[in-house]
Amino acid sequence: MGEFETLVNEDWDDGDQRVISVDKSGISRTALRPSRFDFDRILTEVLNLTSDHAVIIVHGLYALHDRRLRNIAQLKVYLHGDPDTRLIRWLRRDVVSGKYSLGRVLNYYVEGAKQEMAEYVMPTKEYADIILPGAEDTAVQLIVDSIEQQVSHTSKVSTPRTNMLRRREGSFFDAS
Repeated sequence: MGEFETLVNEDWDDGDQRVISVDKSGISRTALRPSRFDFDRILTEVLNLTSDHAVIIVHGLYALHDRRLRNIAQLKVYLHGDPDTRLIRWLRRDVVSGKYSLGRVLNYYVEGAKQEMAEYVMPTKEYADIILPGAEDTAVQLIVDSIEQQVSHTSKVSTPRTNMLRRREGSFFDAS
């Protein structure tokens, strides 16, 4: 969908939920700072969806950065990732797959991504209602159960499905 990508969760076929990826919204790879994202566009997308969907999930490194998005969120979750684990995950995903060279990934991390996380992303955890330590299955399951309960009370979904935020290969939950 061009610069702005809206991802629909295929596990639900009733159209009651939506996933919006902040990380895919108008990215300029040359500037590792929040200004590379079009938060006005993301907010407009969320506001246009609110009457049609029981659940809207906005996710990404900068999902808690914009005050306007935080103000309309019912539940704000910060998934804390250890920097070493994050680097290892990038290496496994990008180098092992052959997408990028080891030097390119390490350079990207050292020259910008590490500082970006420390300066712009990690401070947003103060805005979270819940901070999850890594990919702890129990904590993730509590969030899934809470969302499913909310959906079953506010939408036409008769039986919530239990696979909404389950691990899948290559997901943001993966640390290995």
